[in-house]
Amino acid sequence: FFLPREVLSLFTFEQTVIGEGTQYMQIVCFSYVFFAVNSILLASLRSVETVKIGFIVSVISLGVNIFLNYMLIFGNFGAPELGARGAAIATLAARIVEVGATCLYVFRIDQKIRLKMRELLRISGTIFRQYIKVGTPVIVSGAMWGVAMAIQAAILGHMGQTAIAANSIAAAVFEVVTVVAYASASAAAVVIAKTLGEDRKEMVKPYTRTLQMIFL
Repeated sequence: FFLPREVLSLFTFEQTVIGEGTQYMQIVCFSYVFFAVNSILLASLRSVETVKIGFIVSVISLGVNIFLNYMLIFGNFGAPELGARGAAIATLAARIVEVGATCLYVFRIDQKIRLKMRELLRISGTIFRQYIKVGTPVIVSGAMWGVAMAIQAAILGHMGQTAIAANSIAAAVFEVVTVVAYASASAAAVVIAKTLGEDRKEMVKPYTRTLQMIFL
């Protein structure tokens, strides 16, 4: 938000791209907070096998995003033609709707995790230490992956607008293809964790082999 041009200049020298990107970044950056909150809540629900709400919320968010993109980027339905800023506003609005729908379910409808706001303000030292021990390798791995993707984007960005456009198309295809992979990973995490939680360790290897066949 504060240094969009400086950040974007790490990825490209194209002033046209930086100009459009600055307008986009200063709005869309706020959506990352809502995305983080929503991801954590949906992961919590998945861990207790509540998965339908995630699908419903995603469909609603996608619908809002597509509609607002069509309306705000091109100035349809009497709206102003905002271009890149319109795309950012659409994404932010979709994320707000997304987290709003998830919170409504978690705090009003869900009967499994029964999350309360006051519980979010209470920190357990024991659980925190367990989280750091288990979570640190995952966080480091994710950070390394993020840095690698940023470096790749910077290399492509410095190759010019043609490479940037081609990468955008390839990234969109990649996102569609990886939906199945990420969904499979999430399902496997729940299945294996539940098996371990039930102390049926002897079933982990057979389940793992079955899951590997499904993945292939």
